[in-house]
Amino acid sequence: MVTTEVYAKANTEAKRKAIEAAEARFVPESGYSEGQKADLLEWLRTLM
Repeated sequence: MVTTEVYAKANTEAKRKAIEAAEARFVPESGYSEGQKADLLEWLRTLM
């Protein structure tokens, strides 16, 4: 229970920074250009 309390009270800014740092190691760079991403997002918006 004490361990859980430590994480529950952790600074949210510190958590965000830790997640962003870890993300860079696990999330690969996109294979799509910015133009391709914009086209895909626009197409997805037409489906709504």
